[in-house]
Amino acid sequence: MRLRRNGDPDPPGLEWETHKPWKTQNELTDRQTIEYDDETYFCRTRDSSDGAWRVAYGSPISGGGSRTFLFSNGELRWSGWTDHPIAGFVSERGTVVILGGGSADDLDGGVRAFDASGTSTLEASYEANVADGDLSADGSLAVVQTHPPDNRTYLYDLTDGGLIVDHASDWGQPAVARIGSDGDTRYVYLSESHEKRPLYALDESGSVAWESERHRKRRPLIDRIRTRLRSA
Repeated sequence: MRLRRNGDPDPPGLEWETHKPWKTQNELTDRQTIEYDDETYFCRTRDSSDGAWRVAYGSPISGGGSRTFLFSNGELRWSGWTDHPIAGFVSERGTVVILGGGSADDLDGGVRAFDASGTSTLEASYEANVADGDLSADGSLAVVQTHPPDNRTYLYDLTDGGLIVDHASDWGQPAVARIGSDGDTRYVYLSESHEKRPLYALDESGSVAWESERHRKRRPLIDRIRTRLRSA
C-alpha cells in the first residue's frame, strides 16, 4: 500500500486517487419512464455490474405510491410496491436492495431486499433517516448507514436475510458506506462525506480492519493505549 502525504496508507482494496471522490448513489442512476398498469412511472434506474439486470424505482406521474421494477434482458421480471425509495441496487444475480427514506416528518428510514423472483428476503426499519448504502456485486452483502440520532452501520447477509454487523460509530459520524474487497476479503469503507477519504473500514465481522490517523486521534486516550498494547 502506498503512503499518502497525509501519512495514511490507502485502505485495503481501495485506491483513493483512482476512485475519488465518492459519487452519490443517485449520480450512479439514469432516469426512465415506465408504463405499467395504465400508469406512467417516472423512475431512477440502475444496472447490475455485468449489465444483465436493471432495477427501476419511482412514482406515477399522476401521483400515488412508489413501485420497484426488475428487468432482465429488457423483460420485466416483477414489480412491487415500495415506500419512499431513495436508492436502489441490483446484483449480478438479480438481487434487489431498496433504501427507503421514510416519511417527510418522521425518522423512519428502512431497507428492503428481494431475490430475482421478487420474494422479499429482508425488511428492516430504523428510528433514523438512511444516509447511504451499498450492495455487493454478487448480491450476498448489503450495508446501510443511518444518520444521527442512530448513526450506525448495518451489514446484512442476504443469503439468509440476517443482520451480521450492527456497528456504532463512536468516534465519527460517517455518511457514506461502500462495500469493496481486497482479493477474497471484503470491507465496508466509511467516510464522513463524498469528498473525503474513508475514515475507517470494517471487515465482515464488524471489527475495525483499517483506520485513518484522524480517526485514531479521536479515540479516547485509554483506548489508544489499549490498542497499542494489543499490537505490541
